[in-house]
Amino acid sequence: MVTSIPLVMRIATLAMLSLALSAVLVACGRLPASPSQSSSPIQVSCSLPVVTWTKNGGTSSSQSGFITVPSGAFEPDPTANGLTYDRANSRWLPVSASQALPDGSFYTYEVELQDRPGYQIHVVWVETGADKTILDMPYDKAYSILAMKPEGIYLVPILHKSGTAGGLWLLSSTRATLTEVPGAGDLWWQVIEGGAAWGRPADGDSLNRLDLSTGLVTTWFRHAIAEQPGIGFGYGPQVVGFDLSGRPLIEFVPQAPVPATEMWLVSSPTQANKLTGFPLPGESVRPGVRDTHGTWFVGADGFYLYTDTGFHRAAPMPPGPVGDFAIAGSCE
Repeated sequence: MVTSIPLVMRIATLAMLSLALSAVLVACGRLPASPSQSSSPIQVSCSLPVVTWTKNGGTSSSQSGFITVPSGAFEPDPTANGLTYDRANSRWLPVSASQALPDGSFYTYEVELQDRPGYQIHVVWVETGADKTILDMPYDKAYSILAMKPEGIYLVPILHKSGTAGGLWLLSSTRATLTEVPGAGDLWWQVIEGGAAWGRPADGDSLNRLDLSTGLVTTWFRHAIAEQPGIGFGYGPQVVGFDLSGRPLIEFVPQAPVPATEMWLVSSPTQANKLTGFPLPGESVRPGVRDTHGTWFVGADGFYLYTDTGFHRAAPMPPGPVGDFAIAGSCE
């Protein structure tokens, strides 16, 4: 079985910080509230699927398994090594959750061809293992998988190969037809969730929502980034999860070369709250996973649950040397 090859990369050029950055968000002329929220323990008992990467010199290896909440003990799963745990069917899938249908029946992956320049997108029927190629792409007109949904597979262009600056396409997994999504324009789309696409412009200073049913694009968040002309720009907003109400949780890196990463809850086009109480990991926040408890994240010192009352540390990191963790499914 071929493992999915992640091709969508955050594009950012680090710049020297030349000015002090205001922490005020301006959205549609209103100032959002920024309440201070402190982390507190929470009483949850469940088994949290994770994947951990360990570096050994110039190579790295991964291991799938489960974190026991609240103890933080890690139990490797010797039966499989996947990226997403399909809880309903008690099995691991070799792709990220966004590349599989919610019921775990099908998943999609992309592979770079070895015998000629180009890429292919495949769909796998999990029950039988049947693998079907549904799109063959030339090297200079390639797309990358953003999400698999019941209506099809959402794709974004690979800039350095396609020459297209942005946009969003829908690939029918049954008819193998590719259609541009109305209203997508040239924005950089990150996530498909709740009937909408979420993304940002190339300059990275705002978060935009595309209603997939109407094609209407609205700006939900705008925050200045520190930049130095001629050198580049800092990172912008990146959707890393959604709360139980379906509101986006975003990581925002407003400055470079020493990023001061922030976490925000975006409630509407006119309201966003800066969040505290979450010790950020060393590089970037890995995507969170939402379940009936809340939204799970990996922090610098343990595993955190975001609820309506803020961030709560649900379990510490396992004792001893640990790798880089990512949450792979719901905690049950």
